[in-house]
Amino acid sequence: METLDTYFENVCELDLIFHSDKTHAILDEIVMGGMVLETSAVEIMAALQEMDKLAKATRAAAIKA
Repeated sequence: METLDTYFENVCELDLIFHSDKTHAILDEIVMGGMVLETSAVEIMAALQEMDKLAKATRAAAIKA
């Protein structure tokens, strides 16, 4: 919950509904296959920021093409 709150800046139910892709990405960073992979909020946020950078770069490349 702390990671969701950090990412969405005061998370609420609407964030979970309208940004379900990001919510699933966050949960995938924490838990995969029923096993907890990462518990450090700093590490999770770093991975999410990297995913956001890649998504922005992909969108920018698609617009240019």
